[in-house]
Amino acid sequence: MSNGVPEGWSCKQLGDYVAESVAGEWGSEATGDTSDIPVIRSTNFTASGRINYSKLAYRNIEKRKRLKKSLKFGDIVLEKSGGSPTQPVGRVVYFDKTEPFLFSNFTQKLSPTDDCDSKFLFYKLYFEYQNGTVLKFQQQTTGIINFQLAEYLGFKSSSPPLPEQQKIATILSSVDDVIEKTRAQIDKLKDLKTGIMQELLTKGIGPGGVPHTKFKDSPVGRIPAGWGIARVNEIQAKAKYSCVGGPFGSDLTSKHYVEKAGVPVIRGSNLPLDFRRFNDQGFVYVSEKKADSLSKNMAYPGDLVFTQRGTLGQVGLIPDDARYKRYVVSQSQMKLTIDELIVNKEFLYQFFLSGTFLRALDQQTIATGLPHINLGILKSFVLPLPPMPEQVEIGAVLSAVDRKTGKLRAKLDTHIALKKALMQDLLTGKVRVNVAEKEREPVVA
Repeated sequence: MSNGVPEGWSCKQLGDYVAESVAGEWGSEATGDTSDIPVIRSTNFTASGRINYSKLAYRNIEKRKRLKKSLKFGDIVLEKSGGSPTQPVGRVVYFDKTEPFLFSNFTQKLSPTDDCDSKFLFYKLYFEYQNGTVLKFQQQTTGIINFQLAEYLGFKSSSPPLPEQQKIATILSSVDDVIEKTRAQIDKLKDLKTGIMQELLTKGIGPGGVPHTKFKDSPVGRIPAGWGIARVNEIQAKAKYSCVGGPFGSDLTSKHYVEKAGVPVIRGSNLPLDFRRFNDQGFVYVSEKKADSLSKNMAYPGDLVFTQRGTLGQVGLIPDDARYKRYVVSQSQMKLTIDELIVNKEFLYQFFLSGTFLRALDQQTIATGLPHINLGILKSFVLPLPPMPEQVEIGAVLSAVDRKTGKLRAKLDTHIALKKALMQDLLTGKVRVNVAEKEREPVVA
């Protein structure tokens, strides 16, 4: 390695790897004639650098521009305007279609030179985005952040010869393939659960797995004849403070937080919107003494916690084997301790995740200021109540899907971390690949 450049690599401007840089087009409204063409927008960009083709915009663009600017397989589309304080411009996606597509006026097409592998160049630009290089080239003169593309393409970076580029691209692509397949499996499980949830929470399972045949109308819709209904205040535990909100105003503010671990405070970030139940990480803490003074605002393992204002519909179930023995509920949360002789907590948690609950919640949301619900709304909420054995069975079926999804999510996280590490090693030359014979798999040196 010489002057920080790996042996055999060359240090060039990013623009030296780009044969053609072309501004995008937006055209006019689609008319249904042959001049209509799908246009890639920043909304089609994904965090992985793949293009989401599910929500395409069709625009009417004259033939001359369509021919001149159409994307070709292997082109890279870069976002040059837009962005936000948390999402800088400079994002890139890889075009992997052969059909004609254009790209919007907020984006730029970058076509690689013949001596640069297109997928390698994509990963290189993707890596420069991930490691923050693009932050040097942000310019905001109005509400829109613009990208100083010419200056960015003048940024110097090292790259290996073409054969090594191809091997690096192959390795990273193989990891990406696993990531995308895993994401697809997770999405399928989510769709499956949505369907199962709708079926089980309205039609049930039935004794011995035999479907119910008799149904009745109820305040929560049509349900099996043997089911009951109950309000939340009828299923909460009889103990004091079994259904409460967070501390009042100045009773808990940031000045009460302590640096050293004490009693954790549950906030919205601890209540995922999916199968993960409860995020037992990323807490702020208060002292044991302060927690003692907030005894009526405590939650414990086995309790359900709801977001009261802001992102409504967030529900958490604190696991029985949680890391902490007690938690303080923040001002934006409510907690519910149930009577487990009446309702199964897994069944109830799954119900609160369902579309039935979310639709009903939306109708009762207080829309003044920040959307919110209050304890009165929660306590008066009516839900279906199957016999306890059926509750347990329904909860078990849905939680089994959650566990399977969780395993896939862990696999996804592992491969995302692997990709990040590989990019750091391979795209900087820290770890070199052996350029083996063409038909062999690349091996990391």
